[in-house]
Amino acid sequence: MQVHPALELDVSYSDRVVDLLGERFDAAIRIGALQDSSLVARRIGPVRAVLVASPDYLARHGRPRTPQDLAAHQCLIYTGRVVPEWQFQQGKRWISVRPEGRLRSDSGEAILQWAIAGLGIADAPSFLVSDAIASGALEPLLPGYPTPEYGIYVVRPPGSHVPGKVRVLIDTLVERFGGTPDWDRCLMRVDGQEPDVRKHVTGKVI
Repeated sequence: MQVHPALELDVSYSDRVVDLLGERFDAAIRIGALQDSSLVARRIGPVRAVLVASPDYLARHGRPRTPQDLAAHQCLIYTGRVVPEWQFQQGKRWISVRPEGRLRSDSGEAILQWAIAGLGIADAPSFLVSDAIASGALEPLLPGYPTPEYGIYVVRPPGSHVPGKVRVLIDTLVERFGGTPDWDRCLMRVDGQEPDVRKHVTGKVI
């Protein structure tokens, strides 16, 4: 908006998958594996999930050492996932675990706050939990079991013509978040590395 003074934004923050045409959206941000559709998608950057829990929860219930150990824990379940299982890589194969727990929500922010409050273990995208890991409010778990890499996409209705306002949005998102996102510094801790703070900008992604 600073670069384009005539641009107006009407933003809807919701985890549900909206109908761009039926609900008259110019574009949407979607995370994960895209389903087949007629929408035009542009990949902005990568995203991985991180398994996390609060120090308080781990002190009371112990720390899982393998994905199978999650069966003995309260998992915080995000109901907006296309694939309900949590997936982990072990060597050259993938392990799928169906999480069980008493708390479910279609809000990623609710899952984050429940995890910080010590109510269970969450499998959440790195951008959502990065600040909480950096502050010590959450601890990454199962460092030897990487999670799948997905993408962050901006999608728009079909057609070869791209309105100028949509092109500006797409270009801005790619410029700001393209490449390796700065929120993925938390993944270095999951992988057993110490992040180099000189290479990252600390701040909250809005």
